[in-house]
Amino acid sequence: MNTLIKLVLCAVMVSFASTATAANLIHDGGFESPVVPAGSYTIFGVGQKIDRWTVVGNDPGTQPFGVSLMSGTYTQDGITFNARSGSQYLNLRNVAGGAGALSTAGVEQTVALVPGSKYVLSFWLGSGFDPGTEGETGAMSRVDVFLDGVLTMSAIQPGKANSSSQSWKQFSLAFTATTNMTSITFMNPTWQTTNVGLDDIELVLAPPT
Repeated sequence: MNTLIKLVLCAVMVSFASTATAANLIHDGGFESPVVPAGSYTIFGVGQKIDRWTVVGNDPGTQPFGVSLMSGTYTQDGITFNARSGSQYLNLRNVAGGAGALSTAGVEQTVALVPGSKYVLSFWLGSGFDPGTEGETGAMSRVDVFLDGVLTMSAIQPGKANSSSQSWKQFSLAFTATTNMTSITFMNPTWQTTNVGLDDIELVLAPPT
């Protein structure tokens, strides 16, 4: 086998290995399905499905209540609540407000893992801040991450005052799987804000050390 063929085969093998390592185990981590009307949003209540995500939380029985699948062109209080990437993101707060907005809400997805293997979970948290309506759009976003019902991480993203768009920050969590099926839950534990942006969630095998 000549040197050129060996180099090509080596490159292909490395490419396949990289792709396998980087494969995202989360389905629809960008919340692009189902499609919501441009510039609008759709509310999903506790127990409802958003593709493979299930809405979870403390439903006080006040409607509407839940989370909101947002168009990245939605605007409120002078802020464009843009998606981190793609056309949509998830707001872990019901933008319609009301008493239901005072209760926790989130989404959950169960994934198949290999016990003993190490994984990295990453996600982007978005926040928009209008100081004139702090009680509505809020000064920060917070999300609690649960693995199999156990609080494992809390992430906070401050909003940028007087910004005309939503700001995003990436967070990550490394862990070792202990079971072959793991539930991953993102919860908004606060009620002070109506926007807790969540986008581009990825779960991949940790790179070899």
